Amino acid sequence: LTDHDSIVKTLRSLMVNNEGVTHLNFTNAKIGLREASLIAEFLASDKCIVTDLYLSENNLWALDGATCIADSMSKNRSIINLNLSKNGKSWDILGSLDNFVDHLAVAIENHPCIRSINLS
Repeated sequence: LTDHDSIVKTLRSLMVNNEGVTHLNFTNAKIGLREASLIAEFLASDKCIVTDLYLSENNLWALDGATCIADSMSKNRSIINLNLSKNGKSWDILGSLDNFVDHLAVAIENHPCIRSINLS
């Protein structure tokens, strides 16, 4: 999905009635803060049964949206594979990346299912 309205509609629909969706691919979707917040809300919801989540190539580190996603992972119990690769474009993002990794470390400690995380 790459259209912002489609992403928002899809996430809102999944929060109401998840019809067995276990794979979400938002690679290169140009996710903004609004979409990142909805992804976080969905991941923390009881309706989330997603096992594979792909958020690569979205420049999330520049948004600080990644932190809310990492925080929601503490409440999620379904994700097994998480791809957050290629989300930074310059060395300026290191502070945001460090902040995200701190939040993600807490989430991983509390998450029983995560087996694979790609942060390359």
